[in-house]
Formats: sequence, structure tokens, C-alpha cells
Amino acid sequence: MRHGPWKKNPITLERLRELVSYDPETGVFRRRFAMRDGTIVDGQETGWFVKHFNCYCMKVDGKVYRAHHLAWLMIYGAWPERQPVPIDGDMHNLRIANWKYWEPEKPVELTLQRLHAALHYDPSSGAFTAKEKLTAHVEAGQDAVRVDPADGYSYVRLDKTDYLAQRLAWFYVHGAWPKRIVLQDKNKQNLRFDNLADGVYLNQRYDRTTKEGAAAYGRDWRSLHAEKLRDKRYRETFGIDLERYQAMLIAQKGVCAICDQPETNVYKGRVRALSVDHCHTTARVRDLLCYRCNSLLGQANDSIEVLRAAISYLERHTLPEDGTVIPLKGKS
Repeated sequence: MRHGPWKKNPITLERLRELVSYDPETGVFRRRFAMRDGTIVDGQETGWFVKHFNCYCMKVDGKVYRAHHLAWLMIYGAWPERQPVPIDGDMHNLRIANWKYWEPEKPVELTLQRLHAALHYDPSSGAFTAKEKLTAHVEAGQDAVRVDPADGYSYVRLDKTDYLAQRLAWFYVHGAWPKRIVLQDKNKQNLRFDNLADGVYLNQRYDRTTKEGAAAYGRDWRSLHAEKLRDKRYRETFGIDLERYQAMLIAQKGVCAICDQPETNVYKGRVRALSVDHCHTTARVRDLLCYRCNSLLGQANDSIEVLRAAISYLERHTLPEDGTVIPLKGKS
């Protein structure tokens, strides 16, 4: 159900005043009736409280409106531009003085004194312990850290605000907020202080207006986001994610599905990861292969006949243990 200015063809102020009266001091709406002599009189109170919408509603000219929207229109001559809220929190109180526009609360700046009063941080273990009740689920003496399953980082909720736990730990010890925190072991749940380092954002480290700076920035950025880039490439190319790749690698015990050997091919100073092999006709992912075996299938165009002919060729040209040469077919 849509209401007020958000309803199609809402009632006008003139029409509303013809049908109902509103007392801003009491918040009461009454139906208006025309007598035979032409005079207009107010009748009984109108409106009912709807639990689903948690407010009073009124039906006027066959359409249902929120009563506090109608009160706003009656007094200010225009529909509210955004949602009004009751100052005393009572949705039953329709006095116009009780309604104002909702304004988001400005976050209170966290001070070091407030942080120390509410939490204890152990630098050696990285644990945050609540000194007071912080939320409905965190009482005094309990672990104050929660892990967000969406990004894997640890957070602490204090005074209705969520703080990244690693930044909070730095502030707790140094008394100043860091620009950026680097987790040295890349473990998002390891909040020990010796695992935290005050980092610098890449765009502040390099001068990207120069060719050399842009190239260095690109190298570091790709290195920093290597896993995310691999995951994106696997999703876009093969329809699997990095987690699925790791599961396949474990199932194959880290070796090629054909030669049963680990990868040895080196690219830019690093051993390659096993390649994801897939059918070029159906796009179905098969297994993980080393660079040489994957190239072998690629050069043969996945043709079983070509590979069988290659096996036959090798068998023909392989000397038996007694040194006898196997003649070609049709020749003696």
C-alpha cells in the first residue's frame, strides 16, 4: 500500500478539508458533514491504527492514507518530502508538534578514553574483551570481536558503530588512527599487535603520472590482489571459483592428472599453477594438468585419434630390449 505523495493521484488539500477536520492541538481527525441548511459540522473521530504499518491510517475518497501524512498536508499545505517521525516515539500521538522529519544521528567521534573505558585489548593475543555491555549479545567480560562472513574481517561494535578491529587495536596502543593497516601474515583474524603494520596505500606510494611509477603501481597492485584476480579469471573463463580450484588440487594431491607429476614450468621466475583443463566443445571442466600435458592436448586439438596415432608411432620407433627393429607395415 502506497501513501500520501507516493500514491498515484493523491487527494488535494482543498478536497481533504471538505471531508475531514483536524485539530493540531489534540491530533484528532473528524469527518465533516453538510447539513440541510448548508452548514458544515464535524462528526465522530475517524481513523484506525494498523499494526502492520505501525501508524494510524484513514480512508478518504476511497483511498487509504497514513494519518500523520494527512496532518502534515493540513498544516503545511504540502505533502511531506520525506518520512516524518514522532518526536516522543508514540505513533498514536498525532499532534502536529509531535512530528518532524527524520534526521540520521551523527556518529560520535570515538576517543581513546572512551575506548579504554569500554574495552580491554591484549596486544600479545590480539583479544578484545568488553568491560561493559556493548550490545544485546556482548556482555561485560565477553569477547567483543565478531567476524563478518562477507569479507572475513574482524569487527568490534561500540556505541552503535562497527569498527574494524585491526584499526581499533592500533588506535588503542598508539592513540592515533592509522591510514592503513597491513596484516603481515595476511590472516584477517590475527589481531596480535606484532602482526599489524602501518601501511601506505598504493596510490600514495607511486607517482602514477610517470611511466615507471604507473608500471610499479600495476605490479604491486596485481601482486596484492593476486588471489582475487585468479578467482575472477577462473569464474570468467571456466565457470569455477578459486575455492573449487583448490578443492580439485587437493583431490589430485597437487599433481597433474595425466603424468602424475607436479608442475615444473617456470614463468617470470615462478613455478606455474596447474592449468584448468576443459572441453573446448562443451566447456565442461575436466581436471588440472601441468603445462606440458595441457599443451600436448591443445596441440592435438583434443583428438583421440591423433593421440592414439602418436602412441603407435612411439611404439613403432621404440627399440625392444633385444635391439630388434620393428619394420614398418608393408615393408620387410
